This record gives sequence, structure tokens and C-alpha cells, in this order.
Amino acid sequence: MTAFENAKKFFDACEAPAGWAGCKQYVVANAPFEAQSEPLAEVNTVEGYCDWMKGFATITAPGATYDLHSASYDETTRTAVFFATYMPNTPVRVAQCHRPIRTLIPTMFMS
Repeated sequence: MTAFENAKKFFDACEAPAGWAGCKQYVVANAPFEAQSEPLAEVNTVEGYCDWMKGFATITAPGATYDLHSASYDETTRTAVFFATYMPNTPVRVAQCHRPIRTLIPTMFMS
């Protein structure tokens, strides 16, 4: 399997959401993770992100799907890039915001 094929399998498993149990075969142990998003500020491993994503997709946005627009791989830097739109199929409650909690309409997430 090529590195890009491995990256695509990881992306699909992570978005499925398979959690770490379904993703670990595609990632080295203790692989670091970094995000600028506040909900992920404390997540610092790919394992942690996979489990966070599983929780988000099964509790916060059950039944959500994604539309993969583009995927590419740079052999020189060994970097995979995926561009997708994540779409919940039901309204999602926004928690941990400084304004009153409100319901988001799923079409806000569609491209």
C-alpha cells in the first residue's frame, strides 16, 4: 500500500468514525496532533483526535456524513491533504460558547 493509500484509509476510518481502534493500523504510535480549534486545544495525539472525532460523530452529530472535495499527497514532504465538508443530518446544539446556546441548521454546513 502506498503512503497516500494509507492516508486515505486513515481519513475514511477517522471520519467513519471508527475511533482509535479502527485507525491505529494506519498511524505510528504516539503520533502528535495539533489543532487551532478551541475544542481540540487539549488533544495532542492522533489517538486522542480519533477518539474525540468518534465521540463528536456518535454523540454530538450522529449520522453525519462528509463530502470529500479533494485529496492530494506530496511525496517530497510526505504530507496528505484532504478537503471535505462535514454535514450533520440533524440540528447540532452548540455548547461551550459565550453566547446563549442555539440550534444550528444543518444546511449551514453544506457547500
